[in-house]
Amino acid sequence: MKKKGLDVTILEGAVEIVPQQVVASGAAEFGIAWVPKVLESREAGADLVNVAQIFQRSGTLEVSFVDAGITSIADMAGKRVGTWGFGNEHELFAALRAQRRRHGPCCRIIFTTESFLAEEGNEDIAIKFIRASIKGWIFCRDNFDECVDIVLDNGPTLGEGHMRWQLNEINRLIWPSPDGIGMLDEDLWAQTVAVAIDGSVISEEPSEGAFRTDLVEAALESLAMDDMVDVTGEEWEPMDVEITPGGE
Repeated sequence: MKKKGLDVTILEGAVEIVPQQVVASGAAEFGIAWVPKVLESREAGADLVNVAQIFQRSGTLEVSFVDAGITSIADMAGKRVGTWGFGNEHELFAALRAQRRRHGPCCRIIFTTESFLAEEGNEDIAIKFIRASIKGWIFCRDNFDECVDIVLDNGPTLGEGHMRWQLNEINRLIWPSPDGIGMLDEDLWAQTVAVAIDGSVISEEPSEGAFRTDLVEAALESLAMDDMVDVTGEEWEPMDVEITPGGE
């Protein structure tokens, strides 16, 4: 970030911290969250806007023990189901309401506020922030071991085995990105909105301006001109990661 002239402070997250509330309150300029969470907050009055669609695929997965015999959403009837909450439950609830209907991509995005972007010079800041973020994800794609070491040095709560597995799975959600990492697929956006409405996450189509692609397009263009980096990852292949006991 410093190379792009940005002085960035990364705020620590936690289970009870809701990123969209933090950004909407002005306590942070940018946040990362799932699409339905941001749509819900926008409908409630927050001027949040999606400026970069980092995940290309849904990162939400419902799991159960094999011996529970749960192989479909319908099998959850009468069972106790756990979810993270704070907006992370929306995709689960939508699936429960629709049962076997396949739900849309509840994908990680970078978001900010329309009011922030409206201030002079802030669109340029957003482009630089998106560009630097994208370079970070590309670095972790192309420098797997070093990226794991950086994470462990800064947050060693979970073991190396878990971190290696986690990074490999996160890379699967990002790569390949056919139109360039961060670009929004408007058909998938529409699918997510439809499921969010059907699942009562939001009551109607989001207002105009809920997403922008011009900022990430500018970030990708500058990366292509200045750094000649691979922003699509078409040749990327997942690693074979050993599952270690306890994630150590």
